[in-house]
Amino acid sequence: MHRLRNFDPRIVPMRLTYSLALVLTAPLMRGAVNTLAIQPASITGGHSANATLTLAQRPRVNTSFSIQLSGDTEYATAPSTVSVGQLEASGSFTITTRETEFVKRYVTVTAGGTSAVLEILPTTSLISFLAGAAKIGASIMAALGLDRNAPFGGIVVTLRATAADPGVLSGITLPASVTIPAGQKSISFPITVASNAVPGTVTVTATLGKVSLKQDIKIP
Repeated sequence: MHRLRNFDPRIVPMRLTYSLALVLTAPLMRGAVNTLAIQPASITGGHSANATLTLAQRPRVNTSFSIQLSGDTEYATAPSTVSVGQLEASGSFTITTRETEFVKRYVTVTAGGTSAVLEILPTTSLISFLAGAAKIGASIMAALGLDRNAPFGGIVVTLRATAADPGVLSGITLPASVTIPAGQKSISFPITVASNAVPGTVTVTATLGKVSLKQDIKIP
């Protein structure tokens, strides 16, 4: 039998120790949300709102919260969960709405046991477009009217001028669009007729969503 030379029984064989780092994600939680805010809280259908939940205490691990909708849920969609990162104070998600006609819709959004209500307003419609008589070398006033007050953020109406004779079209100037401010139902804007304008008819089309109204401006 061969004996190991220089063998010392007091020496213990080395053992390797491994450490394992774990990234934990907490299960869906309830009751840990301090506030839930929706901005804007009232919007026209077809637009999106941003919801922000603020935690009462910063989580030590990545945390997910379930989101539930109730009420007129066919007019709004939201993700099923929202995540808040480790030691973060808040998390956000987007609520998408669809158009509604004639009546308001209300959707209650709940996350972590805290709720907030989103008001969905009927789609605003363009109902009137008037313009004064044209005068060579002067500005005339035109006016646009809505069926209700413009919602948060205002309403943008696009304008376009057309004419059978390009020469007639070159003699008129108008903005590409006008904005009706929030809370107002109408707005006036100028249309300028050049001093060297060619006599004829210019058709101005105002468009808001699916609705377009036309006004003929006759240049003498």
